[in-house]
Amino acid sequence: AHGQAPEVTGSIDDPCPEAIVTAGIAALAVGALDDVDAALARLPGSAAPLLPEHGSWLAATRALATPAFEGGVDQQPDEALARTIAALRGVIAREPGAVAHRQALAWLLLRAGARGEAVSTLTRLRADAPRHMGLAADEALLNAALLRELGAAADLSDQLLSLGPDQVPAHALARARVARGRVHVHTGEPERGVALLEQAWPELPPWDWPAREQTLDTLLTAGEAARARAHLEGLALPETEAGIYEAWARLVEGDLQDSLERLAALPQAHPAVAYLQALALVEQRRLEEAGPWLTRARRLWPGRVELEVAAARAAVETGDLRQALRTLEGLARDEPFAPRAWTGLGEASLRAAVADDGDDPKLLRQAHDALLTAVEREPIPAEAMLRLSELWQRQRLRDPDGDRKALEWLEKAADASPRAPRYREALALYLTGLGDARRAEALLEALVDARGVSHAVPLTLAELSLNTARERGTSPPEALEGWLARARELGAPAEAIARAEALAALLSGRRRALARALAPIAEAVERDPRDVDARVLQAELLIALREEDAAEKAIRLGLRQGEGAEVGRLYLAWARLELRRGNSRQAAFHARVAWARMRDEQRPTGELADVVELSTRLFVRKDLGPQALAIAREFTRKLPNHAEAWRLRARTELAVGEARDALKAIERAIELDPESARAHVLHAKILLRHGDRKRARAAYQRALERALPEDERADVEKALRR
Repeated sequence: AHGQAPEVTGSIDDPCPEAIVTAGIAALAVGALDDVDAALARLPGSAAPLLPEHGSWLAATRALATPAFEGGVDQQPDEALARTIAALRGVIAREPGAVAHRQALAWLLLRAGARGEAVSTLTRLRADAPRHMGLAADEALLNAALLRELGAAADLSDQLLSLGPDQVPAHALARARVARGRVHVHTGEPERGVALLEQAWPELPPWDWPAREQTLDTLLTAGEAARARAHLEGLALPETEAGIYEAWARLVEGDLQDSLERLAALPQAHPAVAYLQALALVEQRRLEEAGPWLTRARRLWPGRVELEVAAARAAVETGDLRQALRTLEGLARDEPFAPRAWTGLGEASLRAAVADDGDDPKLLRQAHDALLTAVEREPIPAEAMLRLSELWQRQRLRDPDGDRKALEWLEKAADASPRAPRYREALALYLTGLGDARRAEALLEALVDARGVSHAVPLTLAELSLNTARERGTSPPEALEGWLARARELGAPAEAIARAEALAALLSGRRRALARALAPIAEAVERDPRDVDARVLQAELLIALREEDAAEKAIRLGLRQGEGAEVGRLYLAWARLELRRGNSRQAAFHARVAWARMRDEQRPTGELADVVELSTRLFVRKDLGPQALAIAREFTRKLPNHAEAWRLRARTELAVGEARDALKAIERAIELDPESARAHVLHAKILLRHGDRKRARAAYQRALERALPEDERADVEKALRR
């Protein structure tokens, strides 16, 4: 027995076959697998009259002690495994009552991928020996391993555990704990399940790899990568199995790119490799690539509900959306604790809600509820948090808290999966859209060389830095070429690179650079006349080249050809063109149209702030205060929790002589963003209008303590000296 193995006598070198078998069993009990192999190597050709069938049992149990994953369905087992199974069948044919051999056969059949035969073998054996505690534990563990009849597995495990060590052997109790722990994890009680698995691990003998495999599988399913690694450290795993477990742990931790790179270096025919590649590719949203791996994994390891969920999630984008939604509704209903089931339902509901014109409120509610359920149930719910952010982004102009909630969910996603750059990338891009360049640039700079990011990271960083330099009148950042090279390395389209280079040309103002940048942008417009981004850049480049008439022609053509496109930005470009021509009144009215269009198009908040800034400034300049106030106040009604909206409102109210309202507005802006230097500068100006020089000086001091462009900093210092 496991605990008494050191007391067993016998020698592998003894010529007596019985002594060799005995020594082999003793070596097996303490995990000395090399000694077991040596014993088995001496047994062929030698009979052991006193232990006639123990050699075949020893060989079978030695095979089960080897760390290996279940073979795929319809896959031929390796020759050694096939020989061991054949030897067991021969013994059982001669000795139908050989319980230990039939028990080992069931687990070897599972390893060979013959799931149905494994279950039927153990079922018949249990019927023949209903009071055998070890077989009862085996039945519970096999059902739990295959995630079938989980209620029966739980009941049987509970019965064994309630009897305790006086009536149930230690090994059977350990297996019962593994079975019960696995059921707990797969029925929504991960804490209780993990506790049982941790209790069972040291009680499992070193030769019981099937129970150890189920323990590790369940820990990883529960998101406990660190615990799984801790147990694996003490095991001498074959290279392939060690690589698979490490790739699995990386997948659980969210390091998808590292996981996929590790899997690519492993045998591609291995069922576990197919399983993990399928899941990782779906998580990374490489859905077309995931398709063949999903097909293969579902065939090799049928019945794995997480594969069914992954296949349906992929079909949301690559197949029949409505059918995928129905599939995920059924999976969430029938398998409510399946990994990613509720995330998948939320994704599909959100996608279906916005598939047609307008948002379907019923499907949006279903998406919201499903994603909240995922957050409650999943060990690392970062993907559900990302989708919740996307949902709130769609609601941000209808719900006053939309922007704030969208940002909060993204921040939670980034915190929930710190090793997954995908969520920090999404956060950085959203901050860019909000106009929070300071935070966005810091995040993007930290991500630009990370594995697993998209080309959007270096491109957005380049564009943000160029826009910042343009605002401040400084030179392009020295790292610009490196960022563009990184974007190319990550597969950025040539059009995207051309747009960044066009921004750099606009910053330089050099005619040759502007003309060189214009050519690829004009080609992009020619290829797709509805490409508003390219059309706006084309107009800006033409304006910089002092070809105003050509710029206006490009804008008008874009408006005519852009039916169904988001053309608000073209009106904004037109406003800037008219301003360049000195026609500020016409510019103001184009800017107002731009505001209305971009608001309805739900453009990013930072873009809305830009158009509000321009339109209110122009209306104030033309003494059209009511129009300016209407836009500024509508902006704060739409986004009541956005600091820049309140700053622009305060600036407009101050400009039209409503200093009391301006003071309230700027105080609200500072409450929302105490780090905004420009808000503190405006606060000082409003306080001066009220005659409060002492508080104005303090406001200017607070502005200097924060990040300000050099020219604005000089103005503040000059104001303080006065």
